[in-house]
Amino acid sequence: MKRFQFCLAKGLFDSPELGRYISFGICVYELQQGVAVQVGCIPDISTNERIVSALAHRCTELQLEPCHLLDVVLDTIP
Repeated sequence: MKRFQFCLAKGLFDSPELGRYISFGICVYELQQGVAVQVGCIPDISTNERIVSALAHRCTELQLEPCHLLDVVLDTIP
């Protein structure tokens, strides 16, 4: 059983330069005593849902430690 689950998070954001836009991030949940507890979240990674979803899936499959998520996002997203 996997300990960490990385999930796509959709959000509505507002920027003076861009106006309102939809962007996707990744939230991390850890299974603790049978309960999923959010242990981290990086919002507004990209407006490309497919890229962020694929990254979340890879992080779950590889069981990335949540403390490394920001580094992975910075290395992956142009």
